Amino acid sequence: MDGAPHEQILVDASQVVLKIPALKLVFISVWPVLVSGVVYCAQQFISMYFLQAFVIPDQPYILVVLFAGITLFQAFPGSIWEQFSQIASQTLFVNDLETADNLNLISINLSICWTVISLIIFYPICYFVVTKYNMPETIRPLLYTTFALTGPFSALTVGQEFRYQVEERVLLGSSITIFLAIIFISIEMFLYVTFFPSSAWPTAVAYVLTNVLISTWTVVWNQKVTVLGIKNKTIITTTWKDIANFKKLKGFLHQMGQFLFSSILILPLKLALPVGIFLGATLTQNSPNAKAQGYKLLVFSFYGQIFRVVPQAISKFFMKVTLICIKENHHRRINELILHSIILCAIINGVIMLLMIFLPIIQVFLPANEGLPDIKDPILHTGISGFGQIATEIAVSLAMAHRHYPIIASLGCLKLVQEFLNWYLFTKYVGETDTFYKIPLYGELNSSIAGLFIIICYCVWFQKKGKTEVNTPSKKHSQHKSNQKK
Repeated sequence: MDGAPHEQILVDASQVVLKIPALKLVFISVWPVLVSGVVYCAQQFISMYFLQAFVIPDQPYILVVLFAGITLFQAFPGSIWEQFSQIASQTLFVNDLETADNLNLISINLSICWTVISLIIFYPICYFVVTKYNMPETIRPLLYTTFALTGPFSALTVGQEFRYQVEERVLLGSSITIFLAIIFISIEMFLYVTFFPSSAWPTAVAYVLTNVLISTWTVVWNQKVTVLGIKNKTIITTTWKDIANFKKLKGFLHQMGQFLFSSILILPLKLALPVGIFLGATLTQNSPNAKAQGYKLLVFSFYGQIFRVVPQAISKFFMKVTLICIKENHHRRINELILHSIILCAIINGVIMLLMIFLPIIQVFLPANEGLPDIKDPILHTGISGFGQIATEIAVSLAMAHRHYPIIASLGCLKLVQEFLNWYLFTKYVGETDTFYKIPLYGELNSSIAGLFIIICYCVWFQKKGKTEVNTPSKKHSQHKSNQKK
């Protein structure tokens, strides 16, 4: 669809959403994001193998803390751009390109503000993490680098991926993710195999070089400069001159405040998982069997991200099709898509979980170690919680499509409260005898149950609205179709 007139893109998208069988529609819509997510996870797993083989062979909880910290710094940019994706999609549906440009400008400036803040606060946070968790010298280069630069790099990579999604260029965004993963692993593998270092500097170098390369390419390409003979046929046309235009920005201060407030309401849900992982790592650190506990927590939190790929891919697709169905007055179609999205997630995650339980897939990425415990239970639990997140993701997509932000905030706060309650109960009553990955596990399950309840409420509402709707395309769509015949 790249390069097609914008109105024709919207009409084509509406026809696809309303006419293709639901399960087929879900699959063909999410497969690019699904493939890029799997490739990204593979890159992460290989990188973790190098860290365990060369840098941190006996303290897996250290790697858990590193992963949780990076995820924590990605939370706010993720909230900003998820909010941008929802509102910009709505404005493009009514062909309001100017507002979409302004939203992109606001998102970029908020990301720049977060970059400045993250560069200010990263050192105190790093100092706390290093002191609290006794982070060894070998891992600190990677810790400081990722904590400092995750903010700006997320704005330029994750943010642009959401932008391409809004512009109906999902394949382009997914291709960039795959390209980034390949470049990262190539640089990292070369440095580790060539120099056999005892610190994490090769991973830090790979992280910086890869993100600088992708960010530079993104910046240059968005200036309508031809890259490798390919022109950027963009819909949203924000340039760096617009970003530096402070007079223009003053006119958006009120809108920026509203946008920021809505993004903050999404933030608790983004923070919940890394906070739960930190709480689990805190108890794991002081456990007499810290090594075995650390591996279980690592499997659940880090390797378990493979089970979150499908829910996240469906979430990116679901919000847009929800907006289309609302615009075309086909609320019952949303219920149909919800059911088939859950079925697809159950099939894919079920297959992955069975393969990982009965085949040593995760063990391939764990260096041979006598202290490795039985990890079937963590795989089973992370698979179940990963599947459960489809309910949370769909509930959030439905709430965002209707701008019911208090629902999202309540879901995130409930998850955070559950995790702190888990931590308190484990500290007071369980002590050192249980598996501490259950702290984030119970939080994930709690949010899944709450998400399912929210979905049921929306489905009942959609069913009632569907009874009053005419089972034909909207007037605007019918008018466009008649114009085409003429």
